[in-house]
Amino acid sequence: MIMKTINMRRALGLCFTWLILILLVSGNPETSDAAGKVIYVRNIDDLVTPKTLSYPEDKWGEIWEMNEDGTELISLNDNTNSTSNSAPVLSPKGAKIAFIDNVANALKLMKSDGSDVRSIYAFSEGYTSPGGLAWSPNGTKLAFSMGTANQYDIYTVDLNGSTLTKLTTGGYNYDPSFSPDGAKIVYCHRETEEVYSNELYIINADGSGNIKLTDSCCSEATNKTAPDWAPSQTIIFSSGHNIVTIDPETTITYSLSIDGDFPSQQNELPKWSPDTSMVAFTRSGKNNTQKKMFSSVSDGSGRVTISPKNDGFNYFVSDWGIPLTSTLECNYSILPEGKSFDDSGGTGSINVTADSECDWTAAVDEGSIGWITISSGVSGIGNGVVTYTVFANETTNLRSGTITIAGHSYSVTQSGQVVCTYTISQDEESFSYNGGEGAVTVTSYSECAWSSSVDEEGAGWITIASGNNGTGEGVVSFTVSPNISFDQRIGTMTIAGQVFTVTQEGSACIFILSKDADEFDSHGGDGSVDITAEESCAWNTEVEQSSSSWITITSGGNGSGFGTVSYSLSANIDRNPRTGHITIAGEDYVVEQTGALPEITSLSSDAGTYADELTISGSGFGGVIGKVTILSGEVETECDVSSWSDTEIKIAIPWGVTPGAVFIYVATSDGDKSENGAAFTYNKPLKSKINKVSKSTVKKGSEILLYGRSFGPVEGDIIVTGAKMSIVVWTDDTIILSLDKVKKKKITLRVSTIYGKSNIKTLKGKVK
Repeated sequence: MIMKTINMRRALGLCFTWLILILLVSGNPETSDAAGKVIYVRNIDDLVTPKTLSYPEDKWGEIWEMNEDGTELISLNDNTNSTSNSAPVLSPKGAKIAFIDNVANALKLMKSDGSDVRSIYAFSEGYTSPGGLAWSPNGTKLAFSMGTANQYDIYTVDLNGSTLTKLTTGGYNYDPSFSPDGAKIVYCHRETEEVYSNELYIINADGSGNIKLTDSCCSEATNKTAPDWAPSQTIIFSSGHNIVTIDPETTITYSLSIDGDFPSQQNELPKWSPDTSMVAFTRSGKNNTQKKMFSSVSDGSGRVTISPKNDGFNYFVSDWGIPLTSTLECNYSILPEGKSFDDSGGTGSINVTADSECDWTAAVDEGSIGWITISSGVSGIGNGVVTYTVFANETTNLRSGTITIAGHSYSVTQSGQVVCTYTISQDEESFSYNGGEGAVTVTSYSECAWSSSVDEEGAGWITIASGNNGTGEGVVSFTVSPNISFDQRIGTMTIAGQVFTVTQEGSACIFILSKDADEFDSHGGDGSVDITAEESCAWNTEVEQSSSSWITITSGGNGSGFGTVSYSLSANIDRNPRTGHITIAGEDYVVEQTGALPEITSLSSDAGTYADELTISGSGFGGVIGKVTILSGEVETECDVSSWSDTEIKIAIPWGVTPGAVFIYVATSDGDKSENGAAFTYNKPLKSKINKVSKSTVKKGSEILLYGRSFGPVEGDIIVTGAKMSIVVWTDDTIILSLDKVKKKKITLRVSTIYGKSNIKTLKGKVK
């Protein structure tokens, strides 16, 4: 599977960075005396491996080092636990090697001797790295390529794998290399899968300011790969079969003119020596067969083979530099140096400051294991953060623990659970009958909460002014009202669970009220009562709770000696009378108030006459039929009631009221009468009229019926000439008369009421 992947990438003409890896080591066997190492990757070349040789599968992607002259080949692969590693690059100080584990699909670090391998960043699911890895000059982060088959982008990550930054977007981006000051990154880029179409771009290390560096230049092919930015600012890269340098400021290029038969033989993956006097590169045999490593002078001359010949392996230079052979000098510090927790525990963080490339670990000391755990940052390199958790302390004991970070001790202290105890400054206090103020001090631990309250015996005369609740130390202030009773009284308060007793002596004073009661109508009003007592005798006033909604003390709530208590009553809107009580200087003062009187709010009509129906609306009429009257002058006439409710009455206008302005009153069944009458106009009834007489000829003893209107319900008079008659029946529309005596043959009669006389009717009389 690995061989197929390699061949596919060759066929696509990718940047080869994950196969062709060069680690910067200064010097050249012919030109430099400086000790240097070439770090490279080797794998099996299945095109040239002799049939008689057999290699295990774990020989794919091994990391090796050699002297710059090709001697002392040493495998660094023993501790990587991977069958396919690529892109090993040496850190700026030579203490670390970063590489890509293509099996674990992760970015890893190890010491320059191949030991202490650890993963710092695992690629996202579905993502791989096509190759290319570079250290920032200050050794604090790495640049690499990562993506899917359709897009690869350049990223940077810190050495603890906690901060990942994406720099490019879109296309295929490979082979990053930092500028000497770390401010910029050069990389190769192409938009599509088309082979031999890579160009070089430069981008700021924060992802801004992306510019194209190369175009279709540089000999036979336009494909540019594997740029390496030298300390002298010159960038070297491969272009077709050749090795080319370019000045990023002027874009002037220079070809090293290394011989080769392109495209069957290619020179690839150039790397500068640290002093830029030499170049190392990988070169394929003819027809793109076994790849070997070479070095040359920086102008391309003096080419020397530095890899073993014809041993069945491909060799890919990754870097050229000077590994650290002595102990790396590291300085560490942590902030803060400790933290305290309460018994509930919590979390904390520690900032670690370390020189670049310096490893450190964090561990909880043995005595603290079980209640302190490290959440993140068990190990790191360079600056980092350690986070930890402190579990709840279920004991009452204080405990201390230590986290050791890079040889520095970080102290953790945690208090035990607090068992709260409380004391009060005193447990009793006595007061005179005048009352007064008092205070009690509570002492406890700062974490301990407490409250205070007045017990039942003291309710009403002991009041907590402040300190109803608190935590730790505090003060409870209270007041004691004057005792207007002759008896001693004792009340208690509960403060922080402790009982505090208040004793107050009885009063030796005599109080005299100017009156002991007062009466008010339903409208309410204001009242007052005077108090006479010795000047030193204190008193107070309190409205009984059941009366407090309608009786209010307006002045004289408390005092001493002579004084006046003023109060007010609200209107009683209820039909029922009510009685209230005010305790004044210990005496019961009674207030009586009548119930609300019936009230007329409207009439269905403001005028009418006899027999008209009238609706009266209002309130307080009661549920039992009372009486409705019409007052005209000083004459009051009662009305017939057809219906009665508490808010509405229907009546018939009565007969006999003097026409003109009148007033209508409502009286309840118990005699309460509305105060103000409702104005009404009584219209004079229609004039009385006899429409028909039952007989036209009459004699003594005859019964005569008169039919008509407006005779009224009350008997009036019959004016008769020529006869004598008596009234038998009288209604508003019918009158029955009895003829007692006939005096003349012609008899006249008419009806007379309080409102006038009717028309005249003539009868024939039979005189005997």
